[in-house]
Amino acid sequence: MNNTVFSADSLRGAEVLDAPTRETRKAIIAERADRLWDMQKPDGHIVFELEADCTIPAEYVLLRHFLGEIDREREARIARYLRKVQNPDGSWPLFHDGAGNISATVKGYWALKLTGEDIDAPHMARARSWLLGQGGAAKANVFTRIMMALFRQIPWRGMPCIPVEAILMPEWFPFHMSKIAYWSRTVLTPLLILYAKRAKAANPTGLDIRDDARLGQVPFRQEKGGLGVGLAQKDGLGIAALQLVQVPRPEDGRAGGIGIGGFVAEDECGHGSVLTAADDLRAL
Repeated sequence: MNNTVFSADSLRGAEVLDAPTRETRKAIIAERADRLWDMQKPDGHIVFELEADCTIPAEYVLLRHFLGEIDREREARIARYLRKVQNPDGSWPLFHDGAGNISATVKGYWALKLTGEDIDAPHMARARSWLLGQGGAAKANVFTRIMMALFRQIPWRGMPCIPVEAILMPEWFPFHMSKIAYWSRTVLTPLLILYAKRAKAANPTGLDIRDDARLGQVPFRQEKGGLGVGLAQKDGLGIAALQLVQVPRPEDGRAGGIGIGGFVAEDECGHGSVLTAADDLRAL
């Protein structure tokens, strides 16, 4: 049986690709099924390694530093993994042997720095050089920029946002949480709260990436602009819409003032804490 696996790159440029016959497909399916049965454990289950791209372990490091709960032993293992999956050019991909992704590379570099990696080490220098060649961290996606805002690398005003009071919109309004897919809803809700509270990472080491060859600096025009930035301002269209449908808005504009049950509470130090959304925070 031919076990060759064709990648998108290997097929690029091919004009005609003969489709396998029905008999060939049946033979391949049977062989793969036999391989799966060979992997079955004595008690009947089959297990595979659960693996994601480098952003998940990198975000775990960032989360622990956000909370101020650092596990150096686990960080050391994560650092070894991040170095292992780094591309030769210094970037990190979203899948094995893939092209570098700027957001993944920002998080990979940042996480390694937080674990204590020397920023002048060859693998760190390559990552920094690749990032700057792609335009710097300002080109990263919104999730990465939110993470940078949490660590005060860039201003919150550079974030696309929706007023947190939008959670209280009536169902007939064009925007309503029930009209958003489940995964998006469980991620968007805590992000709205984090933005409203202007959450700040504990970051006990004080390490950042703002001064690493200007990785964390966002051009002024991006700080002031961006889709949805005006919605958070008192004269924004979003606030006008909220007032139109008579959604209550607290005088101080704080998320905790409108009673979004269970999501936000004040901890002993007076800092906003996301409670029931803790798992969703890990999605950052």
